Amino acid sequence: PYAHDIGAQLASLRHLAAREEAFFVPGHGPITPRAELAAALDANIAAVEHASALVLAALAEPRNLIEIGAHVQQAYGLSFAGLPQYAIFLSAVSAHLSWLEAQGLVKAEVGAIWSRG
Repeated sequence: PYAHDIGAQLASLRHLAAREEAFFVPGHGPITPRAELAAALDANIAAVEHASALVLAALAEPRNLIEIGAHVQQAYGLSFAGLPQYAIFLSAVSAHLSWLEAQGLVKAEVGAIWSRG
């Protein structure tokens, strides 16, 4: 339920801009009227792109998933209530790594070491 595809997420956000409904019901937050949709979509796209940029920045040197996660966690100033929350976070970091790999910006090496492409 928490794994996601960054490319599909961005495409969905961009697709919503072309919809003509008067109101939108997001997964989180209040109902969004059409007049506020563009700003909400722009904010969401910017947040996704910022997260990918933080993951990429964590790769100043080759690192494994746990090390990359630690850098992103520190950049956001996050703390986790427990292991399930941390596992969801690492899943999101992995999704961004997969997206960055599809863009040719990073690559995985044997032993799950990631580096810039």
